[in-house]
Amino acid sequence: MKNLFLIALVCAPLGAGCAAVAAGAVGGIVMTTEFTDAATYVTHLNIDAKKVWPEAKNVLQDTTLELLEVDDAIRVAKAKIDGATVTVSVEPYDIDKSTLLIKARKYGFPDGETARLVQEKIVRRLQP
Repeated sequence: MKNLFLIALVCAPLGAGCAAVAAGAVGGIVMTTEFTDAATYVTHLNIDAKKVWPEAKNVLQDTTLELLEVDDAIRVAKAKIDGATVTVSVEPYDIDKSTLLIKARKYGFPDGETARLVQEKIVRRLQP
């Protein structure tokens, strides 16, 4: 509990990105979340890509009726969600670790809110 308090204290001035680090410290699933631009969320997970990919596809299928394309070989899926084109990809980067990349664009502009919502839904589904 003391360690969790220290993590929260250290992350407080750094903003929203640290919320995922604190959540990862509690749940052990999320290592970090980065924002590479206004429409892209990159989340490093302590879960094998073979387990993350089916859940990511399920979230997209449950969220929209317009699943545009799915490529299981490279673990990339595109869907239309609330007018935004959302691309989700899952990449392995170590044993039992993966990277979840979510991009969203609406009318050609970055849509970080939609990307964040999809990222949160996927991470919630992965929690035990």
